[in-house]
Amino acid sequence: MTTPFIVEMLKRERDIQLFTTDGHYQGRISTPDVSYAPRLRQQVHRTDDPAFCLSLSKRIVSRKILNQQALIRAHTSGQDVAESIRTMKHSLAWVDRSGSLAELNGFEGNAAKAYFTALGHLVPQEFAFQGRSTRPPLDAFNSMVSLGYSLLYKNIIGAIERHSLNAYIGFLHQDSRGHATLASDLMEVWRAPIIDDTVLRLIADGVVDTRAFSKNSDTGAVFATREATRSIARAFGNRIARTATYIKGDPHRYTFQYALDLQLQSLVRVIEAGHPSRLVDIDITSEPSGA
Repeated sequence: MTTPFIVEMLKRERDIQLFTTDGHYQGRISTPDVSYAPRLRQQVHRTDDPAFCLSLSKRIVSRKILNQQALIRAHTSGQDVAESIRTMKHSLAWVDRSGSLAELNGFEGNAAKAYFTALGHLVPQEFAFQGRSTRPPLDAFNSMVSLGYSLLYKNIIGAIERHSLNAYIGFLHQDSRGHATLASDLMEVWRAPIIDDTVLRLIADGVVDTRAFSKNSDTGAVFATREATRSIARAFGNRIARTATYIKGDPHRYTFQYALDLQLQSLVRVIEAGHPSRLVDIDITSEPSGA
């Protein structure tokens, strides 16, 4: 991409968005644009409406838990995960009864703990882990999903930018410096089908093994080697390029990127009309693996 090309695009008021080959958003080159100011004002206005935020967040969390359950069932039918499934079902039943975001986050947290307990039963002994660990990840499995979540998060930031919303103004996640909370909101329903499933399959297929990770003796942090990182990034790129039936009630198969755009288009309509129930439902219960 040459400088004259960039200048010409800016003269035409065309944004240039920069991505890596695996969909990792890097940033954009653009001229000042106020044409979407009303949309941004509406987005901010909706975040000041507790009822709207809670209703939209319930929809996101419910689907996240349902997709997590679907993934577990896709990888096992054993009794080892039965207790985790029961806990997740219990949490799901209480999601809609939540009276505040704090309550909702509590139920989501209980479901997440049970989910990662179940995932621990789905991996070989050498990849065994004790729950979710972040900043730093303390085992190879958590290191892999953390890397995957980072790729997914940055990809979604880019998609949000394409739809002229602010990635740092969310509804479920609370404001935090440097945290693209809207991206975190949207990625909740995608974690299981895009990242967790991919990591489980990389392990099952022997693409990566524990020798591809190193441990920091001072902090206990476990990180993937450069080769393993490339394998994970490549698997992520392949996964989002495949098609699956992502949208509830829609039999058509889409790539992740196309389905994400549909999700964001529906979010724009939700923000404009104020009806959270109209958010596109990302449903993998009929096709968890996207195969």
